[in-house]
Amino acid sequence: MLMKGGGNRRSKLGRVATGLLVAIVATVFFDLALRLVLGLGNPILYQYSPRAGYVLAPDQTTFRFLAWNRINRWGMRCPNFALARPGGTFRVLFVGDSVTYGTTFVDQSKIFTTRLARLLPRVMHEPVQVLNASCGAWAVGNEVGYLQARGVFNSNLVVMVVNTGDLNQPFNRATLVPDSPYPDKPPFCAISELWFRYLWPRIEGIAPFRDAGSFVPLVPQAPPDINALLDKAKAECERHGARFAIVFHPFRGKVWNRAPYPHDFKQLQRWCRRRNVPLLNLKSAYAAYPTNKVYYAGIHLKPFGNKLAAEAIAADWRKLCGYSPSIGKKRVATRVPRRNRV
Repeated sequence: MLMKGGGNRRSKLGRVATGLLVAIVATVFFDLALRLVLGLGNPILYQYSPRAGYVLAPDQTTFRFLAWNRINRWGMRCPNFALARPGGTFRVLFVGDSVTYGTTFVDQSKIFTTRLARLLPRVMHEPVQVLNASCGAWAVGNEVGYLQARGVFNSNLVVMVVNTGDLNQPFNRATLVPDSPYPDKPPFCAISELWFRYLWPRIEGIAPFRDAGSFVPLVPQAPPDINALLDKAKAECERHGARFAIVFHPFRGKVWNRAPYPHDFKQLQRWCRRRNVPLLNLKSAYAAYPTNKVYYAGIHLKPFGNKLAAEAIAADWRKLCGYSPSIGKKRVATRVPRRNRV
C-alpha cells in the first residue's frame, strides 16, 4: 500500500512536470512566433535628447509588422553616409515626425524619402543623397531643437515636412520607458510587449496610443509660436549654408477642417511668402484618391500615399531647391547661393 501511494505521488509529479515542460516549450515557441512574424520584442528604440526631446537610437534593424525598419549610425531612417558630402553629390535632409518616418508598418523601401532617393538622380542628373531625420510625435519645436543640436549634416537643402497637426502642437517631452510607444530598451520578451503595450490597454478600456499631433486634444493646449520656430529653423539651415523649404502634408477628415487648423495653415503660407521660403502643399497630389487608399485613418500615408508624395515632390523639385530639371547632362541652377553648389 505504501509503495502504491508513493507511486501515485510520483506519477502525479511526473504529470505536473510534463505539463510545466509543455507550457514552457509552448510559451517559448509563441514568443518566437511573435518575434519572427510580427517583430514584437524588438521595437524601435529611442534616446533622450536635451534639445530635441528624444531621438532614434542609432544602428537598429528590425522586421516589424511585416516591414523593415533600418536606422543608420546617425539615428536616421535611411542608408548610412559619410559626414563629408561627396563631390558632385546633392544632399537633402528631410526633417519631420511619423509621417516622414513612414510608421513602423510601412516597409523602408516604400516610404517617400526612399522613393525620392531613386527618383531625384533622374531629375537632377547627378547623385543625390536623401536623409531622413524623423521621430514619431515630434512637434516643430522638437525638429528645430534637432537642427540646433545636430546641424544639417552638410546638406544642400533641408526640407521640413509639416502636417496639419503640427501647426499647433507644443514641444513633445515623451517619457522613454520599456513597453511604451517610446522604449529606451527592449522589453523582457515579445509576450510582455504584446500584453503591456497592446492587450492590457484594451482590456482596461484605455484608449490606444496615438502620436501627439495626430489628434485634436480634448483639453486645449497653449499653441507654440510657429513663426518664431520656423525663423529659428531657417536661420540654423542658412548658418550651415543650406537652403530651407517646407512640404505640407494635409490630414484628411472633418475635424481637421475646423478651427484653428485652416487659420494656422494660412499663417504658414504668409510666413513662407514673407521669408521667401518654398512651400509645397501635397493636398492636390492626394485629392483624386479616396482616403482609405492614401491614408491610414486620414493621417499617416499608406505605401500608395508615399508614392504620391514622392512623385509630387520630385515633380516640384525646382520649386523646392531652386534647381531646374536639366536636359541631357546640362543643368541650370536658379537662386542657389554659390557656396551651396556641388
